[in-house]
Amino acid sequence: MKRAIAIAFQDGVARREGRSLYTGFKIPFSHLLVPDFLTIEASDLAYWREQGYRYLKVKLGKDLESETKQLLAMANIGGSDFKWRLDFNASLSPSDFNAWLERNKGLWPLIDSIEDPASSVTGVVTQSVPLFADRAGDFENWHRVIKPETEDIPPRHPEKRFIFTNNLGHP
Repeated sequence: MKRAIAIAFQDGVARREGRSLYTGFKIPFSHLLVPDFLTIEASDLAYWREQGYRYLKVKLGKDLESETKQLLAMANIGGSDFKWRLDFNASLSPSDFNAWLERNKGLWPLIDSIEDPASSVTGVVTQSVPLFADRAGDFENWHRVIKPETEDIPPRHPEKRFIFTNNLGHP
């Protein structure tokens, strides 16, 4: 609630002053969060491509075998038109994540990021694909997913990437 009020206050001040908070910023086209990932088809990819999306975010970890089969199929159909942002929501152990990553080396060139791959940073292989955390703490050496409505934007770090997104449960 505090972040929502702070953002509304900043917006209100800028509007009263007749200025945009976006002046001087290039706002990139964002990723598409793919709901019901297991049910998408080639026609969905074609539609999203026409809409201008190039990054697709999918949640993995509930039924990893089926999700991986679907990801491989969609990656083969979409080819290099799309980069995938995978979010495991810390559902795997470090060893299970490492094994999954090793088994799916063919996907590496198509993966833009992997968010919260495991329940712990200890033991996670970090050199093959960009790893992101949506919270600080033990994951401070990883790239970050920033949700401005729930946290302050951290200072820019030259070696880290930020992906800005929203918190789906935020009012």
